[in-house]
Amino acid sequence: MERAEKVGDMLKVFALEPINEDTMDFFCETIDDQPYAEGLKLVRAIVEKRASLTLFAPGTLDMIIEKSGGSLRDVFAMIMGAARLARRRDDVCIHLADAQWAATELKSARTRCIEQKDYQMLADIHKHHRTEILDKSKMLEMMQGMVVLEYNGDSWHDVHPLVADFLRSIGRLS
Repeated sequence: MERAEKVGDMLKVFALEPINEDTMDFFCETIDDQPYAEGLKLVRAIVEKRASLTLFAPGTLDMIIEKSGGSLRDVFAMIMGAARLARRRDDVCIHLADAQWAATELKSARTRCIEQKDYQMLADIHKHHRTEILDKSKMLEMMQGMVVLEYNGDSWHDVHPLVADFLRSIGRLS
């Protein structure tokens, strides 16, 4: 497997293999909304197999992992978006501002399919991490859009962290 040693190489390396999103969500926080060190460490190790960690300014990769909800598809999408921005500046590393821009782009994509009538359901999922699904077709739609993530280890759900940020910004989550 190729490994990126320069920001420009990241676009090629992170686009090499398709990510099977059905099997690639890792616990990066616990059901109690606390960081899960093992999940963070695992995702970090996967990224390190593809790129030198020196290509990320301090705190940048952690922010990307946290905002991805542990979804490798989203980790890679944010890295690629941030790398494009850094490459335009001819920079040698991805800075936090690059990652924040990429996260904003991904948040827009994740929240595009949410309707106002879905806000309460999403707030309930975030609050209770329910495994009981009342509206199975709506839940499936939300999971397919990666608005809601399922963590199979303990079979619980949560809204994507970027969707939670959106819901907080409109006053639907505290």
